[in-house]
Amino acid sequence: LNEVLTRSQPETQRDYHDYLQDLRLDFWFSCAYCSLTEKEAQGITFEIDHYIPQDHAPEKKNEFLNLLYSCTECNRAKSDLIWDEEALKRGYFIVRPDVDNYFDHFEHEKTSGYKTLQGITNAGKFSIICLLLNSPLLQKLREQRMRKYGYLREIKNQLGVLRRHNVNKLEREDCKKLEMLQFKYKMKISNLLKKFRDVDELKKLNESDLISMKMSGKGLKIRRTD
Repeated sequence: LNEVLTRSQPETQRDYHDYLQDLRLDFWFSCAYCSLTEKEAQGITFEIDHYIPQDHAPEKKNEFLNLLYSCTECNRAKSDLIWDEEALKRGYFIVRPDVDNYFDHFEHEKTSGYKTLQGITNAGKFSIICLLLNSPLLQKLREQRMRKYGYLREIKNQLGVLRRHNVNKLEREDCKKLEMLQFKYKMKISNLLKKFRDVDELKKLNESDLISMKMSGKGLKIRRTD
């Protein structure tokens, strides 16, 4: 999120609630703190968070850059938390993705399958504790994301094999790998390819009719013809 997040400059509003759609777009429909997306939320709602709480800085109540898009879980955990100058000097504050670099403060623990966050700064550790960023829900979410990214990487690699090869030199082993992918991931490959059915690059997969690709309820079928 941090790498693609740019704050907009909407027209000034008297009521901070009127910034809701601008905040949704700015934060890519995701929670600024835990990165949960609206699509992944499954019943968890989203709201506007005041990074510096209203009670501590009423003059910032309607200040756009003090507003972040947050899931209710993170907003409730953060509540009206505030840190004083001494805490800031020691590096204790809540990390915000529109200002701070995520990877300066957090890393994903490899031994946990990258589903557990570790703080590498005081701010990172402070944020994990205060926002419950290693809750079972968020660990499960990261695990699902890693599995999904693994599928997509494997699909990309195997499609890359097809694009790089002259199809009449396609190795039988490559065909076998693709068949195994089809068996393992079932509809995942076919659903992906359906989206690109009319793209020129994928039309090259049918050169010389050496490889036939069928879309069916059973997934992608690949056949080499000699």
